[in-house]
Amino acid sequence: MYKFRNLYSLFLVMLLSVFAVSLSNPANAAESEWDRNDHVSVRLISAVDAVGDLEEIPLGLEFEIKKNWKIYWRNPGDAGYPPQPDWMDAENLKNSEIRWPLPTRFSILGLESLGYKDHVILPFNVTPETIGQELRLKGEINYLTCEEICIPYTASLDFSLPKGKAEPTDHAFTINQYLSEVPVIVEYGKDNPVGLKITRTSLEEINGENQLSILVEGDEKLENLDLFIEGPIGSFFDPPVITFSNNGKTALITALGGGFEEEARQTEPVTYTVSAAGQSIETSTLASNDASWVQTYKSNNQPSLSLEIILIALLGGLILNLMPCVLPVLSLKVLSIINHGNSSPAKIRISFLATTMGILVAFLVLAAVLAGLKAGGVAIGWGIQFQHPIFLIFMLFVVMAFAANLLGFFEIQLPSQLATSASNASQGSSLKGHFLTGVFATLLATPCSAPFLGTAVGFALSQGNAEIFSIFAALGIGLASPYIVFMLVPGLAKKLPRPGKWMGWVKLILAAALILTALWLITVLETSIGTISAWTGFAFACFMLIALYLRKKNQHHHRKQYIVLAIIPVLLGLAIPYILPAKPATAITLQESDIDWIAFNREKINGLVGQNKTVFVDVTADWCITCQYNKRSTLTDSEITEWLNKEDVIAMQADWTLPSDNILNYLQSYGRYGIPFNIIYSPEKPDGVILPELLTVESMLEKIEESKTSSSN
Repeated sequence: MYKFRNLYSLFLVMLLSVFAVSLSNPANAAESEWDRNDHVSVRLISAVDAVGDLEEIPLGLEFEIKKNWKIYWRNPGDAGYPPQPDWMDAENLKNSEIRWPLPTRFSILGLESLGYKDHVILPFNVTPETIGQELRLKGEINYLTCEEICIPYTASLDFSLPKGKAEPTDHAFTINQYLSEVPVIVEYGKDNPVGLKITRTSLEEINGENQLSILVEGDEKLENLDLFIEGPIGSFFDPPVITFSNNGKTALITALGGGFEEEARQTEPVTYTVSAAGQSIETSTLASNDASWVQTYKSNNQPSLSLEIILIALLGGLILNLMPCVLPVLSLKVLSIINHGNSSPAKIRISFLATTMGILVAFLVLAAVLAGLKAGGVAIGWGIQFQHPIFLIFMLFVVMAFAANLLGFFEIQLPSQLATSASNASQGSSLKGHFLTGVFATLLATPCSAPFLGTAVGFALSQGNAEIFSIFAALGIGLASPYIVFMLVPGLAKKLPRPGKWMGWVKLILAAALILTALWLITVLETSIGTISAWTGFAFACFMLIALYLRKKNQHHHRKQYIVLAIIPVLLGLAIPYILPAKPATAITLQESDIDWIAFNREKINGLVGQNKTVFVDVTADWCITCQYNKRSTLTDSEITEWLNKEDVIAMQADWTLPSDNILNYLQSYGRYGIPFNIIYSPEKPDGVILPELLTVESMLEKIEESKTSSSN
């Protein structure tokens, strides 16, 4: 009896073991074992549980990727390489081909790459040598995964599918889901069921670089349009620049690049992958040398400069006077006006003319710089100079110099012969000082946006040089309007309070306001070059103030030496980005708040909306004063915060403090070249509802309700 019991137990153990092995054996399962490392897990999965009589067997290469790491698309961009299978020990394998879902753009340290993060399945079809016989895939997957560093890995996989009837597995749905993200291959220039097509292409040389131009047409509005270009081996392209026409259903896409050999241009086609409004296509053709159609297209679709857009620019410049970024200078304007109370009408006109000219000259110089950058193929936008540490440090010294001027440490004077002929304004303020006040007002205005300003700037930067200069001149006139009024009616200055001792206290308050502005610039600098480097710049600015103060205290001795002592910290400060270690410009840092923000990802918006989610996108920057005002006045309101934290609402934040081609291209796809920019996507309004630049709780609630209304209503 005891022996029988032992034999029975042994038989039961063997039976359970066989059952357990059958459950875990890859030969009979719909997936292989995971190949894991510290950053990525890889396995093979199958949409069917047996080979059946299928001529092509649908499989998937599944990657689970550690947060902030990525793998690469078939064309990785400026660096990297894609996953490369080698089925060296496969059985019954004739051919296999990976189908690549649309990638995500990554921009790090100026390098543009394409790939996937978090989780991806690369669908691929396998053709067996003998249909109906067992299939075994055994081999290695070589791939590269990167964050701040890159690590190559090799995954060893072993997977078998038995003979028998092919039934769908639990993986069939997820494989098909990623298969739906694979662009549809279409014939160049032909209509297709997707509703997207490329109708014209050209490749020309501009300023020593190759410029590829592509004309894309869609049956619907080309929302979230993007283009991925694959040329001959050795060729490369910058991120595309997009210009829309025909109510957003047609787009001219240009991309600068290089590495094209003449023979390759004539024999090897360029592959274009276009995605828009949740659809995507792939097509190939030889790049044409005939670019005459590009200029024709631009001429036929370029909106003309109208009186309406000029009036919009004038109004935008006028409203800019009331924005927070211009308030310190606006205070200086008030002081200047009061100082003119006892001056002759001629002096009043000359001084206000000088300030007006300072504003206009500054706007025209800014227009010239932007036009030059645009001609050179550089991405441009309103306020982008605040993304560069050299400009921020320069502005830091300018703000501190104006504070020193208010404190009486120095005065800006014209040469004596010009001062006599031009006649200084009262209380020692010179014509040059008024001119520089206008320049200063313009420089501080650039990180701000205002109603009508975004429309005017967006129009200007999408047009030619004549439009850029015209619109920026109108903006300058609008900003200078208060000065122009006093210049035309100088008697208004006499109606203001008379100067007195109270002016000294006002100057101290305004000097303190400018020093606070300098501290704000430091907080922006910290994002670009790090805390130590930023505060070192502030220390140099303080040394400049000390040198100017000592010059004032010793007016009759060593004046030139103190001027040199004031110049040295300025030069050292401007050299900080080159001589001190800078904080790397890496991933976006989300602002701390009561809102559950996620990082901006343009490619995820359509998918989230398809899951009945509402997506709120906030494009912001530390240097954007209007953005900060919106955050504190509206986005922190309890009613707005409650809406943004709902389960079916996704709050997505795009931080443009540092340069980002991805964010700039996103803005330009909506005809915007500056921030703030806020938009709500919803199942009812998948194309988005754009919010005004200056947010209020009432306007935002109104737009939220609008996003809930179906477009068909």
